[in-house]
Amino acid sequence: MTSFMKSIEKDMHHYILALLLAIFIVSDVQIPSSIDELVNTLLGKVIVIGAALALLFAHPLLGALGIVAAYRIISQSQPQQKFVRNRVRAQRIRVPPKSNNLTATHQFPLTVEEEVIRKMLPVAPGDLPPPSFKPVLDKLHHAARITN
Repeated sequence: MTSFMKSIEKDMHHYILALLLAIFIVSDVQIPSSIDELVNTLLGKVIVIGAALALLFAHPLLGALGIVAAYRIISQSQPQQKFVRNRVRAQRIRVPPKSNNLTATHQFPLTVEEEVIRKMLPVAPGDLPPPSFKPVLDKLHHAARITN
């Protein structure tokens, strides 16, 4: 038991870094724009991937969390992802639920197509009469016969 505690004390910095990486992965932390611009270059992506691989050689748990964190950093630094993420956040903050947002201004008059469809006769009456023909079975070509 004492050797286990000594190994934990020896690797405590690894576990603290693993905890910080796990918090970064799980939470929705905004990356500062200065780091975002650096990561968005080819050299920045190579450095982030290299750091994740270096963590993999330092400790397996750190490596796995480092690779996931590197993926999150690179994916968040993409301009189109940042645009979509900001739009979703802004919509979440500014727009009330859509059911509360309906007013009299949102009620539009009927279009010509809607009026014509409303005035059309029904496609079929309620009860259809029995058919006046009897179906004929063609050659089966070794298929199974279907009967009612």
